[in-house]
Amino acid sequence: MSQLITLRQARVDDCLVLTQIAIKAKASWGYDESFMDSCKAELTVTPDCLAGDFSTIVAQVDDHPAGFYTLAYSHPGSWSIEALFVSPVMMKKGIGSVLMQDVLQSAVQSKVHTLRIESDPHAVGFYQRFGAVQTGTVASGSIENRCLPLLEIKLPN
Repeated sequence: MSQLITLRQARVDDCLVLTQIAIKAKASWGYDESFMDSCKAELTVTPDCLAGDFSTIVAQVDDHPAGFYTLAYSHPGSWSIEALFVSPVMMKKGIGSVLMQDVLQSAVQSKVHTLRIESDPHAVGFYQRFGAVQTGTVASGSIENRCLPLLEIKLPN
């Protein structure tokens, strides 16, 4: 029996559980403790991540957060996916796809022409399934001398 995935706007009281999802999802790629300690600040979801030029959407299964994404609306016509994480125990159940489809639908409805993604190298294939193309690299915000794939999705607007 498939589980119902619902989406809702994140609330301030979600910050801790979303941070836990982000950290556990990142760690699921096999990164060591030192690496994870370096990433902790960047993976922490704060109330600022839920306000202003940001929007965070939570995917719930049985009324429990199972994943989320955060968008930044910093440039007209272009959004950035700042985060997209699924709890490791909920991976491979379609939650990431539901989140990404919601990002794309929202972007098209808002007449956004480009989605930018600074991706973990392990997540590139996921984004490519939705039309992302690597356009370069960017410096990691957490790890010195580490570069991350910079991806873009061009939308029909």
